[in-house]
Amino acid sequence: LEFRRVLFRSHFSLISTRKSEDFPGQSIICDLSDEEDVSRIIEELIEIQNRFDSLVFFQRSRHHDEKREFLDEFNVSVSSIRAFLKNARLLMSNLGSKSVVVIGSTVTNLISPHASDSYQISKAAQLQLVRYYSQELGPVGIRVNLVSPFTFLKPENFDFYINSNPWKNFVNTRIPLRRSCTALDVINSIEFLISDNAGMITGRSEEH
Repeated sequence: LEFRRVLFRSHFSLISTRKSEDFPGQSIICDLSDEEDVSRIIEELIEIQNRFDSLVFFQRSRHHDEKREFLDEFNVSVSSIRAFLKNARLLMSNLGSKSVVVIGSTVTNLISPHASDSYQISKAAQLQLVRYYSQELGPVGIRVNLVSPFTFLKPENFDFYINSNPWKNFVNTRIPLRRSCTALDVINSIEFLISDNAGMITGRSEEH
């Protein structure tokens, strides 16, 4: 819901495997697990000179074929982002904030017993991808940063985390602010990083 509020008050284009009926802006259909399809979309965007002020990546593989799980996860979470960053000079508007934000995870630095190896390896690769392209794109004024949320409250898990005594204990003993992260906290970080207020911030990993 919070992400939708940002989308509705901003001019966004959405790249997704299917069109969302709730999304009011331009929908670009692309299978991010398919490198050829990603290349096709990028070539089309460059050809029609569709320029972006900022790029925000928060995709996740939803394929569950065990034989392709790792490849699909890596293609969606890493290879597709790399393809856009390699072409960022041609995709970004010279008049915009020229900011790229990748939504990662705290498993970029930690090992979780609750997530697959393909997910954790891909998220760790995102961090190095951001570091590399912040150096590569910095000379042309394009900033690249990573936001790494921990588990955050959202409608589908709200009741569980609010009523879970082990979670409350974790929050009170391990999180300095004594509260759980919310989707709005993540959104606020994204909005800051794509704004001119973050004009000298690049190559950073911000954890929630």
